[in-house]
Amino acid sequence: MKNNNSNLKNSEIGKNVEEDKQKNSTGESIKKNEEIKLTVGQQKDNTREKQTDKENIIKTSVVEKPLKYDNSDSKEDSKSAKGEEKTSEQQKQSIDNPLENKLLKEDQSTELNKQKNILNAEKNDDNDISSPLGKIVARQRKFFETNKTLDVNFRLLQLKRLRLQIKAYYDQICSAFRQDLNKLEFDVVLTELGIVMKELNYTISNLIRLAKPKKVRTSLANFPSKGYVLRDPYGVVMIASPWNYPLQLTLVPLIGAIAGGNTAIVKPSRNTPNITKVIKKMLSIFDEDYVYIVTNEEEISDIFDTKFDFIFYTGSPKKAREIAEKQAKYLTPMILELGGKSPCIVDKDANIDLSAKRVVWGKFLNAGQTCVAPDYVLVHSEIKDKFVESAKKWIGKFYYEHHLDAQKEEFLPTFVKIVKKSDVVRLQNLMKEGVVECGGKAHGQVIEPTLLTGIDWDNKIMQEEVFGPIMPVLTFDDLDDVIRKFRSIDKPLALYYFGKDKEAIEKVKTQIAFGGGCINDTIMHFTEEKLPFGGVGQSGMGNYHGARTFYAFTREKSVLDKGLWFDLTLRYPQATKGKIRFAKTYFKI
Repeated sequence: MKNNNSNLKNSEIGKNVEEDKQKNSTGESIKKNEEIKLTVGQQKDNTREKQTDKENIIKTSVVEKPLKYDNSDSKEDSKSAKGEEKTSEQQKQSIDNPLENKLLKEDQSTELNKQKNILNAEKNDDNDISSPLGKIVARQRKFFETNKTLDVNFRLLQLKRLRLQIKAYYDQICSAFRQDLNKLEFDVVLTELGIVMKELNYTISNLIRLAKPKKVRTSLANFPSKGYVLRDPYGVVMIASPWNYPLQLTLVPLIGAIAGGNTAIVKPSRNTPNITKVIKKMLSIFDEDYVYIVTNEEEISDIFDTKFDFIFYTGSPKKAREIAEKQAKYLTPMILELGGKSPCIVDKDANIDLSAKRVVWGKFLNAGQTCVAPDYVLVHSEIKDKFVESAKKWIGKFYYEHHLDAQKEEFLPTFVKIVKKSDVVRLQNLMKEGVVECGGKAHGQVIEPTLLTGIDWDNKIMQEEVFGPIMPVLTFDDLDDVIRKFRSIDKPLALYYFGKDKEAIEKVKTQIAFGGGCINDTIMHFTEEKLPFGGVGQSGMGNYHGARTFYAFTREKSVLDKGLWFDLTLRYPQATKGKIRFAKTYFKI
């Protein structure tokens, strides 16, 4: 009995020992599992952080919430998540293998060190740049260096997102223009949205063709070889736009910047605050590392001291000179779209009534606040009186009929206002010389369309760009005298000629330097995407519109791809009589 009890006791003790051993091993196993889970969790966190950084590069929202244009990203995320789960399972299965555990810990340590190095590099970059805007530029340059913008499909996606945003913000855009410029919906569509959408649709339809490397023939001297011309993006570009056409002159260059594969810093005008707010909100779909809108005063103050890879500026010649001086130390390439006094010539054989109609429309469009508006009109002395009467007629039909109370003679709120109050005073002073044929009255910041005669080249109004609803009328007798005069003054952004004589038209086209223009019309050359638009001399440098908008934001890069199966020995030393004879024959010396 004692022996049986003793055996039973020993048996129970043995079981307890076995259970303790199992508990200990299980405890160690659980502890190992927890350690591995911790390290795997850290790795997942790091992976998620990297994933989040990548996703933040492009927001896919229209207005406030994200829009899905392509579910490829979500598929990749799903694959990534499945991959992480699979990796985690494999790691759990290898817990009991000490060598695998050691390698796993080394991999995790290496990954953590990489992340730390990236963060330290970013901190160092930020510390090296003193201005807030400089930090944004540094971040954009880092994003550009990821090469994501080199993908044409990526660029197309961004352009399509922009197109959706413009449509989504239509009402807000029209409302903002009414507040800042007193501009009606029709004028917004005609002079702003229509031009932007035309440019955008053209670029989306033709980008693949434009971005494709161009093959060129190579010479016998490089046989065997292939030649290519590639279009390279500049990098971080800056776009500065004015207040007179604040949407069009902001978005059309931005379309070129995106199409060209650049990142962009965009500075809209402070003089149209409501439109600028809408632009900023509309472009918020893009991450700041890709497209950044500058509205902060601190950033604006030193914006042109910052190094950019390319600048597209639209504005005054005075400001353009300041920008060029500041950027000279960086040798920054730039396009300058400026202005000046664009003349309109009405010759004696012109269709007077149609000429007056088109000149009046072009001059008073946007209250004369158009860089390519006819600044003044040179009318042949034989038809001067008839032209003035016809112009007064069309001014009445366009801007007074059904808009002006005949008893009170007050302007109804349908004419674009002068944006800056200081310009109202300036324009009123310009009307003190000459004879006011019609208009001349100011209603707050709205100035009635004004026709001014009795003006010559010495009057104050002829010494500066008018940029308002005042049309000075001068006379001439000989077209050759006019051409000689134009050769002695600054080259204008635009020139318009009304007449029928082919010889006179040819003289105007070939003997006068100007950015662009029309024969028997005004302004409309600006609307054609196949016609390059830009100035010359004081009126600007470079051009854009249509394909040239893409070309403006890219540079040609030449590549010669040389074959290996044959090597022409002519270029190598030593020179022989045969080589010299062949070279002289080849170069036709």
